[in-house]
Amino acid sequence: MEMLTMDESRFSPAENTILAIAKASNLSIAASSASRDLGSLEILAEWGMRPADGDADFSAAGLKALALDPPAKRGGASRIEYARRHMPCVKALQEIYAKEKIFEGARIAACLILEPKTAVLALALKEMGAELELYCGASSVDQETAFALSKLGVPLRADASNTPEEDHENALKMLDSLSPQILLDDGAGITRLLHMERPGLAEGLWGIAEETTCGVAALEAMEAEGELKAPAVAVNDMPIKTMFDNAHGTGETVVAVLLDLAQEGAKDKKACVAGYGPVGFGVAKRLRALGAEVSICEVSHVRALQALHDGYQVKPLLEAAKDADWIVTASGVMGTITGEALLAAKDGAIIASAGGALREIDVDGAIALGAELDKSDPDRWTLFFNKNNNKNQKGVRILSRGHGINYTSGGGNPIEIMDLSFAGQLEALAHIIKNKGNLPRKVIRLPLEASEEIARIKLESMNVAIDLRKQASSWRKTRFAPQGG
Repeated sequence: MEMLTMDESRFSPAENTILAIAKASNLSIAASSASRDLGSLEILAEWGMRPADGDADFSAAGLKALALDPPAKRGGASRIEYARRHMPCVKALQEIYAKEKIFEGARIAACLILEPKTAVLALALKEMGAELELYCGASSVDQETAFALSKLGVPLRADASNTPEEDHENALKMLDSLSPQILLDDGAGITRLLHMERPGLAEGLWGIAEETTCGVAALEAMEAEGELKAPAVAVNDMPIKTMFDNAHGTGETVVAVLLDLAQEGAKDKKACVAGYGPVGFGVAKRLRALGAEVSICEVSHVRALQALHDGYQVKPLLEAAKDADWIVTASGVMGTITGEALLAAKDGAIIASAGGALREIDVDGAIALGAELDKSDPDRWTLFFNKNNNKNQKGVRILSRGHGINYTSGGGNPIEIMDLSFAGQLEALAHIIKNKGNLPRKVIRLPLEASEEIARIKLESMNVAIDLRKQASSWRKTRFAPQGG
């Protein structure tokens, strides 16, 4: 999960700054402040960074110091502690719920990408008395973090060397050994496994907390077919998650890792973003800020219209793919980049996934159309078309084996952004526990107040004050009522 060594000469000053921050700190550019010596502040402002006249989060000297001793290069335990220091929302909610003791004894099976930020969430649950076990598939395991978390007493089944068969077996072993009351899920993977292969465990479930777009879509499909056997809280749909994790966190880190793996800057590149939900919005915005010409591909009329109003070209995927240098799927839907689109892509095109769904890039579909797959470089697979025809041969590169590039080949979303998402997970878990036995077996959303409380904690930690909400006026006062008197 480590990004490559970069050649600074290939990138603009803004891109070098973005890559330096991503590589050295895994902190968020959005909502951060920069000293005036950092340069390229106009471009970085499009990424959410603001200039500071006094103390700043990032400076040229500070980035040089970070480069000499980057937290990302330290041991697992040190990286977990570094992440914990930048996660005030999880800490604040942990203090609240520890006093209420609501997590004590709750059996929670967690299926999450395993890296320092998720380790902080796991430790918070353990320290509050939950009986937690954590599973992670091989492609998403940070082995240093797994080792450190195990030494800290968190039971886990996660090994980067596992085969798909071993991953499957480990997930089932977790369910069998724990008989969970709550599922903490990312992509509805463990939820679907329980429903399909361990249906007898469903009766003991108090609820499910799901944090991704593709996971919520799967749960809604299960509900529609009458197959959802427990209440499922759509953490992904909380404003505190969608507005920050999806639009800022994923948008930011996907583009940083794309630059790094492509080993070239975005200026004058033609980029195609498939999907204009919050993730696609964040990716497209950042690519355009760096000088790329961005086209949007959508299946939703509303989102296509939104993209036009945001100033992008909107095209069908097969048309956009023909001249795109970079193609990014941000839909969260399997098979978004079809075999036909891969065949239509130009020679040398780079294909990347920003989503969490399995096989958003349909490599098997391309192979069915005659492509040959070269896996010799694990970070950059190559699909060759017409390999034996020198005149018409072409190849397209698939980054990070088709998985989400920000967590497979980078450090995942920024720490402060994931603090907001994991605080949302804690609120969802608390809601399930406090209402166990009284929630409907359907996908449910938390009230806005849950996101407001997390945002309040975050702003307070940043020493940012806002206006107090005025009391709502009476509904009886209308535009027709006489004024004064």
